[in-house]
Amino acid sequence: MEGPTSYNSAACLRAGSPSLYGHQVLGGQGEGSTMRSPMLCETVAEPTAQALRAARDSAAERADLVELRLDAMEHPDVAAALEGRQGPVIVTCRPRWEGGGFDGPEEHRIALLDEALRLGAD
Repeated sequence: MEGPTSYNSAACLRAGSPSLYGHQVLGGQGEGSTMRSPMLCETVAEPTAQALRAARDSAAERADLVELRLDAMEHPDVAAALEGRQGPVIVTCRPRWEGGGFDGPEEHRIALLDEALRLGAD
């Protein structure tokens, strides 16, 4: 099912930034492109901030970076989700029309992702 153009992660909102963790593509493959070694990302989705942080910390032991799914939280709380993190995380918030759990206003979803950027999400 198609929906409106969507920004699912805080990284997508990073205005003017074509890079994330050294993956910088200036002109596609070939000349002008640089890419870092592939990274393993583990996704965690939990209903509470405490459970999300515990899953995040466990995942960080196995993965290079962790995706935090705010749309799985009963009450999305960006600051609580990022609290105490030791490694790189990306924050996503998928709306229902895209298979996620967020069913609030689009403005609120974008505000959550914006907050994640301000608080240092990768």
